Amino acid sequence: MAYTPHQKIRPEVVSATAVGILDEELLLPNLITNASFDQEGYGIRDTVNIKVPGLLPSRSYALDNDRSQPLQFDQYTEKTVSVTFDAGRLYSAVELTDEQNDFDQITVDKLMPLQARAVAKGMEYHTGAVMDSARYEVAVTNAGADLYRALVKVRELFRKFRVQGTKNVVIGTEVESALLLDKRFTTSVSVGDEAGAVLRSGNIGNWLGFNIFVSELVHPREAIAFSDASFAAVYATAYVPNSVPFGATASFNGKALRWIRDYDANYLVDRSVIDAYFGAKQILDHGYTVVDEDAIEEAKSVAPKGVNTVAFKEKLIDGEYNVRSFKISLDDEVPTGLVDAAENQEFLLASKITKDGVGVNTIDIAAEAA
Repeated sequence: MAYTPHQKIRPEVVSATAVGILDEELLLPNLITNASFDQEGYGIRDTVNIKVPGLLPSRSYALDNDRSQPLQFDQYTEKTVSVTFDAGRLYSAVELTDEQNDFDQITVDKLMPLQARAVAKGMEYHTGAVMDSARYEVAVTNAGADLYRALVKVRELFRKFRVQGTKNVVIGTEVESALLLDKRFTTSVSVGDEAGAVLRSGNIGNWLGFNIFVSELVHPREAIAFSDASFAAVYATAYVPNSVPFGATASFNGKALRWIRDYDANYLVDRSVIDAYFGAKQILDHGYTVVDEDAIEEAKSVAPKGVNTVAFKEKLIDGEYNVRSFKISLDDEVPTGLVDAAENQEFLLASKITKDGVGVNTIDIAAEAA
């Protein structure tokens, strides 16, 4: 009797396809630092530590001084940011009966892409919540008065704080509408090569050095400007049990998924589960270096007449600060996560973000445009 061989799908191939589909569905997690782990080498209750380099102030020693003062030595301290799988296990599980498979032509293979997208949606929502509720030192408000000026001001903040890496702006739906009505944007925008593989349908172009994306997870009248090192996401897969006849794990572009499938003979159903452990967290800088105006003036005052001194000195402000991301609001409303200016005076004053000699945590575009 002739036998027609069936085309069996290898689980590793399908799992890798699911990861690829997941990566295509993600926006926010694709714009930040990613770390992926398989089931070996970590405990699920453990944390993933991401190293944040420390900072050292620049100092000067005058030529031909009287050597009455020694060099000032600074202590270097690195910081690790512990990222946990705070979203838990994100998963999609389905059961299909024999009747659905035989009569309705609904198979697990057809549902697998939908399962991968469901897991991606969970990762997207969790990352959006982390970004919205994160700590922000400075916000640009009343941006609706002049969006171009608002983005220029944010660009200035990135320059001021010497932020490296790719710069992104994720905007809410009402900010998108305002931006698309700005002729300066519509006549000059072009898709930025810098975005690379992260370009998705949510990307509306590159303007003033920012890759601009739209997300319904951001407040409709707000935007978040950030570098790719502002937040971190971690992915990990659980092990594939030996008792599972069909299962695999795969990773792609820093993402990881597990897919397992079996048949429950007690209820005559085919079962499919796609899952992953996931977590996201903001990355804060440990301390911040600023120009020490008082030290510069003191050095000038004691310098002998006619002697040129290096008029540049820095000091290190202790504490944790977010200098990698900023919020933008169309209105005068205080965005979520903004640190109270009264609690942040040393940082704001040293960073020269002030009004009438007092540190402020908002930059009012309406006032600047007036």
